[in-house]
Amino acid sequence: MDKTKELTTLEEVKAMSDPFRLRIIGSIDEFPKGRATVKQIADKLGEVPAKVYYHVKKLQNVGILELVHTEEINGIVSKYYSKTAESFQVHLSEEADEAYKSTMIGETQRMITEIYNKSLHTFIAGTNKQCDIKKGDGAVSSTEIYVSEEEMKVFLQSIRDFLDSHEIKDGETIEGLNKYHVFLSSIRL
Repeated sequence: MDKTKELTTLEEVKAMSDPFRLRIIGSIDEFPKGRATVKQIADKLGEVPAKVYYHVKKLQNVGILELVHTEEINGIVSKYYSKTAESFQVHLSEEADEAYKSTMIGETQRMITEIYNKSLHTFIAGTNKQCDIKKGDGAVSSTEIYVSEEEMKVFLQSIRDFLDSHEIKDGETIEGLNKYHVFLSSIRL
C-alpha cells in the first residue's frame, strides 16, 4: 500500500466524492489488516452486498481500492479488497481548462463536505455523553497560524506520525486506552 495516492482525474475524484463510497473506504480501515470482502463491508454498513459490490468495483476501476487476497471456503471464493494508499490527495493540473477545473473543484468540495459532516456528527454525538472537557474528554480549537510551507509540511507530518503511532494494530488490545475521534484540517489562505 502506498503512503499517498494523488487523484488527478475527474473520474477518480468523482469516485471518491460519492458519500456511500466514502463510507466503504472508511469501513475498510476497521477490518483486520485493512482489508475486507464485499459481504463484510455490506454487513458493517447494513447494506445489501450487490449495492456494495457495484461501488467497490467503481473504486477498484479508478485505483482507489484493489483486490489483495482471495480464498476459497466451502467452494465459495472470498475476495478481499484494500485501499491502494493510506491517504488520498486531489491534484489539479494547472494546464486544465476552466470547465474541467470548475468541475474538479466542485467534486473536491463535495468530498470535503461529506468528510466534515461525518466528523461533525461524530463530535456532536460525543457531546451528548457526559464528558469532562477539563479531563481531556474533548477539545475544539480554531486558529490561524503563520508558517513557511516547509514548516507546515513538518507540522502535518508530525501529526500523521503521532496518529499512526496510536492506531490499534491487528492483535493489539485496547485495555486502559480511551478512543477519541480526531479531525484535523488545514488550508492555505
